[in-house]
Amino acid sequence: MDKAAQREILGSQADPVSETEPTGVTVRAVFLGLVLVVCVNAFMIYTEYVIRASANNYSHFPIYVFCSFAMLTLLGLPLMRWFTGRQVLSRSEVFTILIMGFVAGVVPSNGLTGFLIVVIATPFYFATPENHWAEIFHGHIPSWIAPRDPETVRGFFEGLPPGAPIPWAAWVGPLFWWMCFVVAVFGLSASIAAILKRQWVHHERLTYPLVGVAEDLTEGLEDGAGMPKILRDRRFWMGFSLAFGMLAWNMIGYFSVGFPHIPLEGRSFPIARDYPSIQTRINLFVIGFAYFANLDVLFSIWVFRLLYILQVGLFNRLGYPIGGGEDSWSAGLTGWQSFGALIAMVLWRLWIARDHLRAVVQKALDPAHPLDDRDGMMSCRTALVVLLFCCVFCIAWLWQAGMGIGMILIYGVMSILLYIGIARIVAESGLLYVRGPLTAQAFSLYLLGSGAVGPAAVTASAFTYTTISQGQGLFFTMLTQVARLEEFMTGNRRRILGAVALAFFVALVTSVGVTLYLGYTYGTFNFQTWHIKSGGRQVFGATANRILAPFSTDIRRLSFFGMGAVIMGLLTLLRYRIPGWPLHPIGFTVGCTYFTQKTFVSVFFAWACKYLILRFGGVMLYRRMRPLFVGLLVGYALGVALSGVIDIIWFPGQGHYIHSV
Repeated sequence: MDKAAQREILGSQADPVSETEPTGVTVRAVFLGLVLVVCVNAFMIYTEYVIRASANNYSHFPIYVFCSFAMLTLLGLPLMRWFTGRQVLSRSEVFTILIMGFVAGVVPSNGLTGFLIVVIATPFYFATPENHWAEIFHGHIPSWIAPRDPETVRGFFEGLPPGAPIPWAAWVGPLFWWMCFVVAVFGLSASIAAILKRQWVHHERLTYPLVGVAEDLTEGLEDGAGMPKILRDRRFWMGFSLAFGMLAWNMIGYFSVGFPHIPLEGRSFPIARDYPSIQTRINLFVIGFAYFANLDVLFSIWVFRLLYILQVGLFNRLGYPIGGGEDSWSAGLTGWQSFGALIAMVLWRLWIARDHLRAVVQKALDPAHPLDDRDGMMSCRTALVVLLFCCVFCIAWLWQAGMGIGMILIYGVMSILLYIGIARIVAESGLLYVRGPLTAQAFSLYLLGSGAVGPAAVTASAFTYTTISQGQGLFFTMLTQVARLEEFMTGNRRRILGAVALAFFVALVTSVGVTLYLGYTYGTFNFQTWHIKSGGRQVFGATANRILAPFSTDIRRLSFFGMGAVIMGLLTLLRYRIPGWPLHPIGFTVGCTYFTQKTFVSVFFAWACKYLILRFGGVMLYRRMRPLFVGLLVGYALGVALSGVIDIIWFPGQGHYIHSV
């Protein structure tokens, strides 16, 4: 059986590395990874804020991280081979650089630091006599959690006069405590990812489509060829030419007004009165990755999106309020329904993994236990110790911020389950854009009631939106992809944790420094991004309303939560009991979200292509067509990067928004 067939049958689980290949976590690989971390963070922040080009890290494989990885494997390595006459980097070292790049993509802009800085600067800058924020919640804000000096936050939003120094010292205290909290969340996520790795990778054999693309891009390097095998496949160049050609064609219109335009951005297509519109955007980045996902997952995502549209339309026609208003990342009653389904899905998968989880605990307590934990970035004992320490620190931090223990436990447990659920969906579906249907903040507040928890807890919950990361699960999804990539690396895999931690620290420092510098230099009001202009104000505007108009436990919302859990149980039962049942439960968990609204036409297109290929050509044709879709991804990514460079040179401040959700 050839290697491609083995990967197909085992879900890309076959270990393709050679025992003689150099270890991946070398000094040169880490150095190149840090260069990538700094460059990606600075470029993403600058192009999005100052140039006003595309949104860069809404996806779980940020476009510039993918572009940098593709350029390294397809251009950098062959050039280095040509100059030196030998293969400079091993496949394991290339994956080390990619792992560090994954970390880099999560941190900047709305991923973490941009929104974090904006949120903690918002309550004092936007407080006015009209909104009464000072009277409503300023007294509940701890002194260490946010900068209070009016001139400090004013300069950040409005810019400093020429020659005025940036007040770095005013940010040291608040950012220090926030970075401690963020590091604890990172450690918690890394430990859970390490614990679940063997269950997801070896026992359940999830497909990890994002990693599958990286695998295809580097195939051949383990043989010392110095050039990826895919470069010699004409189907790759066909896909590359199609995607890059369409974007390059549209770029001519940057310079020539009226030049014919290929409408990839689509439009809003109304179905009927009271029904949500269909967004017809064609996202080649989504299509390329979705091709690597399971067919039933793709089918379920677009089917459940259509069922969601039908449900909302019928509710509107019947005059039943679908609701909303929990926050900007929740989807009303349908969000509660899907959130119940998501939590039920995660709890069921954890129940299935109970033997593995029991073995992890036993291995941590008894090193003689037969479970082999030497193939990951953490041992079982280290993972449990880190998990326990980080949980205790986060509980203490949130308690000092003003939350009660009850709310902390509900918010914390729901956050972890949400993170696991999103990471599971990405690992199984290959969806680039996945957002939770509801936030843990909204769930905990409407479960307990804002009147019961008190103004201090409501205010503290507002500050936790600093780590909302557009509802994408923050670090957890990235770390589960890292855990999968470990399988392709030789040498001491314990070093991977050190490389990831170093990349995370450098990314934090770079992103915070660049964000503050650009804010004080240009004024963040000039950046025109939603999370800066509106996100922080919406968070604290809702907080003021919850304090002024306290509410009790919301039974209606909780009933939809329970309904979603019951439906998920039924869908899971049907999938297990009926052979060939076409609907995968994953589709029900995300059908109502904004990201699915924007991408489901692209998912449908990817499903249709893959269905026809498998229907008329079988598995062999599917394998042969993989390079075409990898080329589609690479061509699209390089096209977006070229557009960003053009915007920097010719259109600063008036960039072209060609890539987003």
